Amino acid sequence: MRKVPWYVVVIAILLGLYSLALYKRPAKTDWTPTLVNRHKIPYGSYILFSALDSLFGYKPDILRSTPYEFCGDTSSAGTSDLYMFIAVKTAFSGTDAKAILDYASLGNEVFISSENIGDALSDSLGLELSRDFSMDSLGTRLVNPALGNDRGYGMKRGTITCHVSRFDTARSVVLGMNSRGQVNYLMQRRGKGRIFIHTAPGMYTNYSLLEHDNLD
Repeated sequence: MRKVPWYVVVIAILLGLYSLALYKRPAKTDWTPTLVNRHKIPYGSYILFSALDSLFGYKPDILRSTPYEFCGDTSSAGTSDLYMFIAVKTAFSGTDAKAILDYASLGNEVFISSENIGDALSDSLGLELSRDFSMDSLGTRLVNPALGNDRGYGMKRGTITCHVSRFDTARSVVLGMNSRGQVNYLMQRRGKGRIFIHTAPGMYTNYSLLEHDNLD
């Protein structure tokens, strides 16, 4: 029987130890900002969507259609429904923007949390959104007395957040600001309904909701 060289044995042992180390190494955290409701990574939104049924008292429908496909060219009366969009970017087309505005006008409510809502919807609402790329930490708070809560909430800077740099003060009600005094949450009445624009969707990520007592 031919003797195996000592260095072959050493290499085999080292390869075995290396393979074992790779196997036991903690999985690398995926920090991709997706805000997808199924994702349990830090910047997914699994926690929020899992809590919606307890927040509203029933399990909301999760839609996989465009606003135009969902709302259609409808002229029926509103049903006081809440239509929610939470995403890094929701750059609606002109057709989708019109469907959203018509849907709200009929007596429904639309909540959008995104750092980009597209030119068509921004122009219709008289808004301009701007990014601030500094990486220091940033707080946000609700400022409207009607909300009954003006405490601050912490969040990491530079991750899925911007502010409203221009808006129509005559038709907008400011609901929230960041710690720099920049508006990041407002409401506009539209016909019989209302549209809420929130520009810090990072607040709704799994990471944010588990930090700084943000869950409430």
